[in-house]
This record gives sequence, C-alpha cells and structure tokens, in this order.
Amino acid sequence: MRTLASASFIARIVLWLALATYAPALALEQATGLPLWFTILCTGVLTTFYTTLGGMKAVIWTDVMQLVVLFAGQLIIALSAVARVPGGLGHVVELAREGGKLDVSLSLDPTVRVTLWAALFGSAFMHLVQMATDQVSVQRYLTAKSLKEAQRGLWLKLGLVLPVTAVFYGTGVILYAFYRVHGDPLAAGKIRRPDQILPYFVVTELPAGFPGLFIAAIYAASMSTISAGINSLTSASLVDFYQRLWRNPDLSETSQLRLARRLTLAYGAIVIGLAFLVQRMGTLLEASNSVIGLVGGPMLGLFFLGILVRRATARGALAGWVAGLAVLLPVCFATRISFLWYTLIGCASTMAVGFLVSLAEPAPPPEKLDGLTWGGGSPAEREPVESPA
Repeated sequence: MRTLASASFIARIVLWLALATYAPALALEQATGLPLWFTILCTGVLTTFYTTLGGMKAVIWTDVMQLVVLFAGQLIIALSAVARVPGGLGHVVELAREGGKLDVSLSLDPTVRVTLWAALFGSAFMHLVQMATDQVSVQRYLTAKSLKEAQRGLWLKLGLVLPVTAVFYGTGVILYAFYRVHGDPLAAGKIRRPDQILPYFVVTELPAGFPGLFIAAIYAASMSTISAGINSLTSASLVDFYQRLWRNPDLSETSQLRLARRLTLAYGAIVIGLAFLVQRMGTLLEASNSVIGLVGGPMLGLFFLGILVRRATARGALAGWVAGLAVLLPVCFATRISFLWYTLIGCASTMAVGFLVSLAEPAPPPEKLDGLTWGGGSPAEREPVESPA
C-alpha cells in the first residue's frame, strides 16, 4: 500500500508540475512573442537548476519572496483594470451581474459546471488532497521546530488564503467587465486561448514596466510550485523506493545526496517533456483540478480509511483504491459531471469498497493501530510507534 500510494503521488505531481510549467510559458508567449517551446525550456531548466543546488531551504525562501511578488502584481492588475472601467467598481459589479458572473447556482445536478455545493464540498476535498496527503505540503510542515509551530503556520495560511483567493478570482470578474466595455480580444482573434486574457491585458493596457512585473508574478507562482514539487518527488523516490527496495547499506550520505540531485534533474527533464503535451487537456483550471481529482481522490480515500476506520485492512484499502480509480476513469472521460466533484467521488468510492472488502478479513490487531487512528491518541503525545507503512 505504501508503494502504491507513493507511486500515485508521484504520477499526480508529475502531471501537475507539467501544467505549472506550461502556464507561465503560455503567458510569456502572449506577453513577449517568444515561442512556447523556448519559454517552457527556460522555466523548467532554471527551476530544476536552483532546486538541485539548494534543496528544501531554497524552496521555502523562494516561496516567501515569490508570494510577495505574485500577490502585489495581481493586486496592481486588478486596481488598474477597475480604474479603466467607466463608473469604477460599481459598474464592474453591474456588468458582472448582467453577464451572470456573480450568480451562484444552487442546483444539485452534478453536471452543472460550478454550483455552490460543488464549490463547498468538492473543493474542500480537493484542498484536503493537497494539504493533508501531499508531500509537497507535508515537507513544509516537517521543517517546523515543533508541532505547535506547524499548526500556527496552517492557521496563518488559512487567514491569508481568503484575501489572496478573493483578489485572484476577483481579477477574473474585473477583466470580464473591462472587456465588456473595450471589446473581447478572444472573439476578435487577438488571443488564441482564454488563459491568455490576463497577459494580453498587461501588455496592451498597462504602462511600460508593468509587463515585466506581471511576468515576474506569473513566474513566481510557477517556480514556487515546480521547485517544491520536484523536491518532494525526489524525497518520495528516495524514501519510499530506493531506501526500502534497493537500498545499498554501504552508500554514504554524500552518495545519497548525489543520487538525490540526479533524481531532481531527471524529474525536471520529465516535467519539461510533459509540459509540451498538456495544452491538449483544456483550460488550465479544469486540467489542474481534473488531475487532482483523478489521482488524488483515491489517495485521499486511502488516508481516510487509515485514519477513520479501525476495521480497515491493507487488502481492503488496495481493493478500494482500484475501485476508486475504476469509478473515476469513466466519470472523467465519459460523463459531463463537473470536475469539482471528481475528488469527492474517488474518495467516497475508495472508502466504501475498502471498508466492505475489509469486513471479509480478520480485523487488524489493536496494538498495530495504537496512535494511528482517530481517537487513538496522537503519536506526538506518546512514545514513538513505528508504522508498518
């Protein structure tokens, strides 16, 4: 189960990082006219290089600096667009309401692209995949000096994510209103994809110098994601595969560091290669969330089984994971169900089948569950318990 879960994580992050590499390249193509292949190579090679040299410390400190640049750039873009709409923010809201951009669907139909229930419940499960089962996030928690410090970091993230998300999604509404007034560049053939609307605005509407700030902001988000992702892929490969399956007891720490750097370079090359293929996956928002749901849904189901169901067994969990993936594949590719529901569907299918199959086997010995399940006490509050995982 550990090998399967780690392999699933690696597959999801590789696809996710390919999207993160493609996104800024698409923006830079619109902003500068540089060919897409060149900007993909620049993003991937530069980020892989500094991640190889700096490791986790480089990831964290570049994340901090890049967040500041990213948020400031997005805020400037939003304020500039509002200032160019006659009537200001009030007219923006009016135009958005007329276009249905502020409507919240209460439909229970899962094929409706975005509803209140999908945004609340479906998105909650998608965030759980990233914040609770993802080594990209967990590796940050583990750098904290104590459990309380890690918890404070998560509470701080919760306080910051609300205004940051409001600015990012609000910018989309503002740009919609702006181009209702000044003409739609997509309909006019001035851009090829909806994902290029933001860089088009920066290049054509902002004063000289701001396109550079915009490019820095976009690259900040991308490089932060790629560096953290590649670092976590290397860690998972070393700990869950090399050290468990092919470990050489005579290999020194220096040799393991060299191996880690080679793995970092290898994953960087794979991500760059896949970035050339992701343009076939639809818009960036739908593609990224589809990847999270398809692979992350069954993964979240495995974590919930292990934490919440004391009766769950390894074979039951394995059967649940297979069932969750088997259910999601036709849901993703043969139905019109919204991408926001993928993670919840995969998680629920995995848990249901995993629990039923586990009932056909003997229950796990209680001593093996000590400190590992909900209500069983925290391992941080007792003597360390070595997990069979």
